[in-house]
Amino acid sequence: MSRVRFLLGISLFMSFALGGCAFLPPHAPTPVYNDFGPPASTPIRSKVVAFGEVTSPAWLETGRILYRPAMDPTALRSYATQRWISSPEVLLGQRLRECLLGSKRQGYRLDARLDRFEQEFARNGTARVIIDLRAIILAPSGRILASHWFTFSAPTRPDVSGAVQGLSMLARETSVAIVRWANGVVQASSG
Repeated sequence: MSRVRFLLGISLFMSFALGGCAFLPPHAPTPVYNDFGPPASTPIRSKVVAFGEVTSPAWLETGRILYRPAMDPTALRSYATQRWISSPEVLLGQRLRECLLGSKRQGYRLDARLDRFEQEFARNGTARVIIDLRAIILAPSGRILASHWFTFSAPTRPDVSGAVQGLSMLARETSVAIVRWANGVVQASSG
């Protein structure tokens, strides 16, 4: 009888021990980290404008990949399993730094304020990515020489891969457009 109790006790203990694992929360998946990919092989460059800084509101100062659901467009949410390796402002600043080769001692400097960097879903199941920012050229004296609002948008797949690929592509287009604009502003002010 004691042997039966012993075996029954061990069997109950093992049942609780193994069953207890079901009560533990599952492990969260390890996030995948993304960047904008390698720089373009022949990017447009500026030797007369130096890179200053890119700033953004607090909600963009994280590595979260943000989206707006169609059913609740005032809610800004983030994908759970994918992240940027740094904040969008840092990544966009890196793209601009690759193009803006001027020296700050030469005088002209570009600063930017990133206000939107997200994927937006529509009610019909489609999605698009959006970048909104304000670029500012500062003259050698420090005064604002020019400023311009840039808005870029492109359709994308309605998932996190679409967000990453679409925003990376738009960041490249944004950088090229800003550098072209900056070169034109400096040439017009010098001429």
